[in-house]
Parts: sequence; C-alpha cells; structure tokens
Amino acid sequence: MAMPIDDLPRSIRRDPDLRGTSSPVAPHTPLETFKMPDTTENGFVLLQPPVTKYEKPFESQITMGGDRVCGPQMVHSFINKAEFAHVHREGSTIEMANEEASYRHFNDGSPPRNAWVIASLPGSPSLISSDFQTRWIVLIEHPHESEKLFPDEGEECFLAFKHIFAIRGEIYNPGLVKAERIANPFEDFEALRDYSHHAAFNVTMDYLADPVTKQKFNPLATLAVQQPFGITNPTPLTSVNAVKVNLRVSAQLVTHDAELKALALLTSHERDLTPLEKRARLAFEYIIDFRRAPHSTVNLFKELPHMDSPAANPNTPAFLKQVYSLQNEDHKKVYEQLRAIPAGLGIIQGCPGAGKTALNAFIAAMALSQPIEEAVNGKKRPRRVKVLYLIDVNEPCDDAANRVFRILRDSGIDRKVVRVRGCAREMSRSAKLHPAHQSQPGPAKGPDFTTGFLRQAHLARQGLGSRSDLDKAPSLDEAAWETYEANRNHYKGLSKLLDRLEQGATKTKKTAAELRGRVANLYFAVIKNADFIATTPVGASGQLSSLFHPDLVFIDEAAHARELTSLIPLAFCPARAYLLTGDTRQTRPFVQGASMNAREVREKGLQQNPYAKQLMVSTMERADLAGAIKSKLLITHRMYGNLHSLASELFYDGQLQPGMSDSDRFPPPVQHIQRWLDQFTNGRCLVPRVLVNHLGAVEKRDRASFYNPAHESVVKQRCVELLSDPFFRRVDKHDEPGRILIITPYKAALIRYKQFTTDLAPQFQGRLGVELRRGTTEARTVDSAQGHEADFVFIDTVRTATAGFLNDPKRLCVMLTRARAGEMLLMNEGMTMCKSSGILVEAEWTNKVYEHCKLNKQLFHLGEGSSRSFCGDSGMSSPTPATWALQPASPATTQLAEATGHQSEADLFIRDDAIVPAICFAVCNTPYVEVQAIGKDPSICDEDASFQTEYTRCRHCIEENASDVNRTIASYLDPKFGQFIEFCNDIRQTSPTTTSVFVSSLWTVITRTILGDFTNFSGKLEHNVPVTRVITELKGSATSSPITSPAVVSQNNLATDPPQNTPAPPQSKAWIAGPVVGVTCAVAFLVLGFWFLRRRRRRRKSGPETADGKYDGKGKYEKAELHANDVPPHPAMELEGSYPKPIPELSANGIAAGELFVSENRPVAEMPEKHI
Repeated sequence: MAMPIDDLPRSIRRDPDLRGTSSPVAPHTPLETFKMPDTTENGFVLLQPPVTKYEKPFESQITMGGDRVCGPQMVHSFINKAEFAHVHREGSTIEMANEEASYRHFNDGSPPRNAWVIASLPGSPSLISSDFQTRWIVLIEHPHESEKLFPDEGEECFLAFKHIFAIRGEIYNPGLVKAERIANPFEDFEALRDYSHHAAFNVTMDYLADPVTKQKFNPLATLAVQQPFGITNPTPLTSVNAVKVNLRVSAQLVTHDAELKALALLTSHERDLTPLEKRARLAFEYIIDFRRAPHSTVNLFKELPHMDSPAANPNTPAFLKQVYSLQNEDHKKVYEQLRAIPAGLGIIQGCPGAGKTALNAFIAAMALSQPIEEAVNGKKRPRRVKVLYLIDVNEPCDDAANRVFRILRDSGIDRKVVRVRGCAREMSRSAKLHPAHQSQPGPAKGPDFTTGFLRQAHLARQGLGSRSDLDKAPSLDEAAWETYEANRNHYKGLSKLLDRLEQGATKTKKTAAELRGRVANLYFAVIKNADFIATTPVGASGQLSSLFHPDLVFIDEAAHARELTSLIPLAFCPARAYLLTGDTRQTRPFVQGASMNAREVREKGLQQNPYAKQLMVSTMERADLAGAIKSKLLITHRMYGNLHSLASELFYDGQLQPGMSDSDRFPPPVQHIQRWLDQFTNGRCLVPRVLVNHLGAVEKRDRASFYNPAHESVVKQRCVELLSDPFFRRVDKHDEPGRILIITPYKAALIRYKQFTTDLAPQFQGRLGVELRRGTTEARTVDSAQGHEADFVFIDTVRTATAGFLNDPKRLCVMLTRARAGEMLLMNEGMTMCKSSGILVEAEWTNKVYEHCKLNKQLFHLGEGSSRSFCGDSGMSSPTPATWALQPASPATTQLAEATGHQSEADLFIRDDAIVPAICFAVCNTPYVEVQAIGKDPSICDEDASFQTEYTRCRHCIEENASDVNRTIASYLDPKFGQFIEFCNDIRQTSPTTTSVFVSSLWTVITRTILGDFTNFSGKLEHNVPVTRVITELKGSATSSPITSPAVVSQNNLATDPPQNTPAPPQSKAWIAGPVVGVTCAVAFLVLGFWFLRRRRRRRKSGPETADGKYDGKGKYEKAELHANDVPPHPAMELEGSYPKPIPELSANGIAAGELFVSENRPVAEMPEKHI
C-alpha cells in the first residue's frame, strides 16, 4: 500500500536512500519506491485497494474495483478506462455546475454600476456589421470588491441600461445590449486620467428608423456625456452624468464540452476506425496506467524517413544540419528516442531554459522538410507532412509558430505556417473586414473629442491591414487575405460582394451574414492547405479537425493541461505520433474550488467536488509519478552566474546543470550585475542574487488582495537605476539594453507595478539613448510569468505575516527560474511561517528558500534594526569572473552617463569601504537629500527633527561598519554635513540670549514639497526627487517686527548665511547688564502683549463674520495675528504636486488583443430591422 508523500515524516522525505534510484525531489517522487503502511487518508495511491473510512464532506464513497476508492484519493494509475472515465466525467460535470453557479451568483448579486456613454464613432467601419448599428465607447466603474468574473479585455458581456428611452414620444427598451471589454483608449493621455480609471467597453446598439421619414435614431445618443471641443479639458465624469447599468456575463463552457466529447469518443466502442484512429485508442489505453508496457511502439523515423540522422542525411537542408550540431547532449538523446515512442505517445520533460520550444521547432522543421509518399488508389504519390502544435496559452503559442516560421524560412523550406485562433475571433480582428476610417474633406461634423481622438486610438490599435511583421508567422486572417489577393478568380463571389460594400452599398444584416459566410469559407480553404498550424486544444476540436489531418501533434506545456484537455487531440486529430512537452515541477492544472474548504464552498453556493485533487494532476505528472518519463532535458541555457543552484537544490534534486562552460558562465553583463548588487551586500556576491528582508515592510490589504508599499519603493527605485544604467545589457546581446521582469503573486500589487511600468516611458523621453529601453520592463503574476525570462528579475512576495499560497514548490520554482543575469527577491522573514488549523507553523518551501539564501550569504536586511549582511564565499565552486574589458565610451554613451548622474565605471564600482560602507549609503543619503531641500532653517536643529534623527543613524552606521571610522567621518561625512551641523551648533549656543523671540502669530506651519534635482550622498545627481517636509517657519513680514534679546538672528541669515565664528571679547560684562536687561525685557513683553490684544480686538470688530465665525469677502484669507486657525487649509498634495487621484483599478491581465471595433458574431439567421 502507498501513503501520501505529504503525510510522511520530513526526515523520510529528505532521505535520498528511501527515494529509489530516480531520486526526484519530493513531493514528485514515484510512489512505488516507498515502503508504506497499509492505510491512507488522502494523496496518491497505487492500484491496491486501501481499507479506509471517509468522513464528511464526502457523503458518498466511489467504489470501483472492490474496495478501491478513487477520486478523493489521487492516483497515478487507473485500473481501467471505466474508472478513468468515471472520475473525470463526474469531476468535470461538478466543475461545470460550479462554474455556472458562479456566473449566476455574479449576475444576480452584482449591484447596478455607474456607466458613462462617451461617444460613438461615425459611420460603420466594419464590413460585417449592419449600417443600422453603431458602436459606442462606454466606461464602467470597476467593482468595489475583487470580482473574478468581471470581464477582462477581449471578453464579451451584456449590458442592461436602467434608463427609460423615449424616442418620438414612444417608450423603447433595448433590452440586453452586447458589449466587449476593450483596452481603455484614454489610459495613455495625461489630460484624461479621470477617464482612464474605468473599464472601457465597446457597445453595439441598433439604430431605430422612422418608417415614414427613414430618419435614424440611436437611443444611447441621449445618454452621451457632452464634451467641449478638444480633449485638453474633458467633462468630468460624475454621478450626475452617469447612467446605471446591470452587467451580465455568460458561462464559457466550450472547454468542458470539448473535453467531455473527447472522453466520450475515446471510450466508445466504434468498429470502423482508421489505422490512425486505432493508434490513438492504443495511446489512450497506455495513458490509463503508465506502468504497463504499451501494446506497441512507433518509430517516427520509419514513418517519416527523412527525419533520420539529420547530420548524415544528404537531403537535410544545410541550415537544419547546423541547428542540429548546436543541440546539446540531452536534445540529441531525446531526438534519438523518437525511434521508439511508446504507443505513439512521447513525453519530454524539460527544466526552465532547457530549450523545449526550440527542440520542438527543430523536430517540426525536420518533419516538414521533405514530402512523404502515400499509396492512393494503389499508386504512391508524394504528400507534404502536416504538423499541429497545441498549447492552451496564446502568447507561447504565438512564439512557437514564429520559431517554426523562421527556422523554415532560414532553411529555404517553403511551407505554409499559420497561427489559428477561432474563426469568429479572427473575423472580429480582421483589418480587411474592419477598414480604417478615411479622412473626409471639409469641416468636421462632430467635436474633435469623438472624430479625432477616438479615431486615432482606433488606428493605433488596429494597424494598417497588412502583415506588420514579416518575421512572424501570419495569423489565419492574414494568410487568408494573402491567399485571396493571389487567387481572386477562385473567390469571385467574395470579390463582388467586397467591391459593392467598398463602393458604399448599404450594409444590412443579410449582407453582413453573407460576407461572414464567404470569409469563413476562405478561412477553411487556408486551414485545409496549411502545412503547420499552431492553435489551442479547444480550437482543434471544432471545424479544424475535419479540415486539417496532421501527421505529428505537439502538446506543449502539457504539465498544466488537464487530463481531458490532453485527450482532445487523441480524439479529434488522429496522428502518427503525439509529443507532450512541459515541466511538472512548475505548474499544474487549475481546478475551481480545489483549494476551498467545505465552509467556503457552502458560502459561495458551490458543490463539493471530491475529484478536484485528481483533476489537478496532469497526464505528464502521472507519467512522472509512475516513472514513465525517459526523456528529460536538465541542461539550462537561461540562468547564468550559477543562478540555477537554488532551483536545482530545492526542486530538481541537484540534477539541474548549466548549459554554458565555466568560462562563459559569467559574461560581462553578469559581472556588471554582480558589481551593482555590491551596494546591498557590501562585498562580492558569487551568485548574483539578493534576498531582501525589509524589516520595515508591512503588507496592505486592497479588497481581497494585498500589496506592500515598502517593497514597491525598493523595486521602483532599483528599476530606475538599472534602466538609467548604460552598462545594463542583455546577456545574449551585449549591444542591447537589458530587460527587467517584475513578478508578484497578488493582483493589487500587480496593478501598481503595471502603472509604474506604464509611467516609465515619459520619464525617459528626450534622454539620449534611453528611448531604446522603453518596453524593456514588464510586470506579471507568477502564473503568467511561465515561459518568460529577463536579464534581471524583481520578485515581490508582498506578504509579511504568513506565506499564504506561496508555500508551493511549483509557484516558487516558476518565480526563481526567470532570471538570466540576476534577481532580487523581496521576502520578509514572516513568509517562512504559515497557518495550519489557525496556528502558525513553519512553511516548508518558503523556509527552504530563505534558509538557502541565508546559508549562501545572499540574505540582506533592510530597515530599522537591520544588521550588517554581506555576500562572501558561498562555498560553491565557481570560476572567478574574468575582468570585463570595457570598450571606449562613445560620446553618446558619455553624454547619457552624465545625464543620468553616473560616474565613470571605476568611480561607480571600485569602492573603498574606508570612504563609506555600502550598507550605510541609503541611511546617509536620506538626511543629505532632506537638508538640501530645507536649507539652513532652525527647524533642522530641533532634537526631534527628522534630519537630526537620520543624521544620528548615519553616524552610528558608519561607526559600526566602517573599517576606518575617523577617516570616513573626516573625508566624507564632515564635507557633506559640516556646514549644517555647525549652523545648528551656533543656534544652540546662542539660544538663551541671541535667539529671536517671535509671538505665535508670526510663525506658520507649512508643508513644503520639492520636486527637483538633488545630489545624493555618493555625489551622483538624482533627477525629479520628491521631498515633502512639514516645517515651522516665520512669515514673510516677521523679520521686521520681532521681539528679541540684544543679539538678533534674522530669518534671512538663518536660511542662507553661513555661520560666522565671532571671537568673544576679552572680558565679559554680563553680570553688570543682567538685572537691567531682565527688567527691560519683562516690561517690553507686557507693553507689546497689551498692544497686540487691543489690535486683535479692533480687527475683529472691523469686519462682519459668518455664522461659523469666519470672515467673508476679502478679509477671509488674511493672515491671523495670534494663530492660523482662520486660514482654510490647502488640500494635501501628492509628491508630484498634483491633487490626489483615486488609484486606478485595472484588471491584472496578460496582454490581450482589443480593438475599438469588434464584430458582432451573430448567427446567419436574420432578424428584421427595428422600426418605430
């Protein structure tokens, strides 16, 4: 019997002697290698039926094959197809019901929202929509709470306007109006920031036509926000000009439908099957239990002979031979294993940066490089090989298609490579079917806000209608119109219809439906003639499966595809072989409600799914657990500078190997990152990684998510430093700027980082060379970061109290394997704990990461109470980085370095600890920037002043960490702060007799915000540094009427004049003048106080007062004599000097296409036009 790995004692899980020979890291260990007790509560089990009793919430037990309980227990092998089908059918059915319940709860429970109808675009730019329709830009406020079902960009919904439409005296109810969430067209315009805070929707509304006059009316025109001419001063969006709407979304169950249909096909007992369909059935039987020997193996080199021995085959193109010669040993070993594919189902597991996609592209190119001969009616005829590439994430699918397109082009192989999305989606984004507006002569008929701005936004997002990048694979729509232009005679009906429409013929719903049908036929022809198609598994289950018959199918990123998703190509696309690639250490399938407990499930009105955990196990992971994966890529080409060591130790059982030689492991960009990290570590880090434990960081809650302001401040500051650094370069291309990736697991933090990356571009405008760095910084969640990499990666774990859901080896593996040259991980020590049954216990995986960095001297403490941390010898064998021989700087580079405040390379990175320890830089820089902003003001001399506190911390830091304290203070600290310290000393020495004495009415408290250029503590110039301080200072008129002791220090002298050391007289006579001066001062105080009281009373009587005691008219804002309470306070200013704005609540999406014009995918059946 088997026991769940998570239930094993930690000592057993960590003991390699108990893991078997394959020795993968727990919890991925093959279970049959353990000797376990006979009973189990949950987790993975073998085929033997456990004797166990289940409690609530599972009210019923699933008994199959005797006493075996499958479902609540996760298994890596099934008894038979019936058991497999039962678990996945029932589990998917419950998940479909839960998904429908979630949508129903969203639709019924969401309150009406404020919406603003902005403007319509004149005319109908779409050829597949009716002229009796128009599209409107509608802005809707974001939900006040986190709503997962609120539409993301590119998703459709319906809107119900809570408004009574009265047109020509009759009431009209448009009902539910179709809408699509689009990218907000106002988000990049500073003058329209109020508009950018809302979600933008493209709303399609039918015109109403008068049956007599034929005049057209649009109901939404009565709700449009009236705009002035131009967009520099738009109308504010308020509750007054808003309209209430109800937003409705529909459950998207197409994936579940395709999965269940595939399961039904594979478990049916059909007799008339083709040879390839029979092969697919055998592959399905092999999937049921990977421990059983397959019925047969497939020799792909026998099926496709031109793929055999690429290096020795004379028919292999020279470029492909060169590509093959550059493959590493793991790649070539995997390629040779294509000679014997078990049941035609090859499974290739690859670590991060192992080149899985590149290997797939090479295999696909070899398969497509030569035709094969097939017997047709007894005769052998040549036929091109067809390849289908499936992946359920759009961006990696684009990348795979582009790689195959380029390798075929460079090899001189003419094949048709197409990236296919759904036909409806392709039509909705077709530049041909949605032509751009043409400029019309004459005066504009509408305000510039509509006809100008929105039109330009549409053109910018939509493109010009032709392939914009010839280095990328064409989309289905682009390939279709290229085919149409080359073969117009074959599509005469489509040509005539397009000519009529382009000449201005009225577009009705009937003509729109006809055009959609003809374009769909054009799409189908392209699919049928394609050689390589990249799409999603669901996309392959529809019409494509009847048009495109592949010889080879790739299922990429199969580790996070559900089992039924992996069955779709077996059911719908019979092929000679299937190759599954991915990494089981990084991701897993998503199952709704899998992490919820019984109480949470009941609160959300869902059903408890006893099969949820089993549905989270992919086909690849089951094969890995059963020890069936023979092809593994464990050589990474991504992580330089020994960055791979952490992931190898924690997640890959030490098997991960760098793909570069010792001498190439530390190229110049990596060495530069190491020197840059010295400012945190006060020493040489052999591995360019820093884990920052910010002791002053506190997590903040934003609705149902979290963010961390202290972490954000660190990340943003360091991002700007790297982007301004001309020596921060790509590892693979030293002549290009380096790329930055910010990873955070929480939506609230992601929104703030995305806004930061958006605002970066204006900051660098006009600065020589830095414009090349635009677009080099992006922010992603952990789940969307897979498949991405960057030269430097910032990881903000956000939380400070518990680890939360980050105590997950798969998520941590994704986060810690994205960097090429260096990474900074912001993780509070509180992340090493997690809650279990309400009690804080050690979080296993986050604690492992923290301890690894601590052990290898990569841990750095920041904030109050931080101790000195530095990177020393980590005990790892690594080569000493070679000296980076810098090339002579060009004038442009020198000019950029001067503009960004950089010193020379030697000054920047060769630091003498006797000058200033690196750990003290930030501590000493804070008071230095502050005192520059305030100047020589008495406020900096108070004992509790911020400057005094920070300066004291600076001195203490130097005294504790400097190797030569006296030299550091004399040569660096005193020149920076000496004049200000002497100024304060003079103030304190003269305070009893020479300090100015002013009555309270002559003092004022102000908030001073300065945004300017300041020289930091190291001597570098920092641009646009905001400094905000609360200062008590004298009013402008105070210098003319102070009551002072004999020695008076004027306000001007306090602010600007350097302290003068006046020698003392040879003998003091203070004992003679003391009594006289004391009496005189007392009398003067009394007389002047009486005079001020009379003046104040006279002032009060001189002007009328309002009911609340404040003056009206001109006297309302005059300065108060004894206090400043009568002066209305100014609103608080942001650091940049603008009035406070609400934080934009944008969705945390990956990049999604969205245009202002999107077709309405209506059925071909027509509805009559609406008239009144």
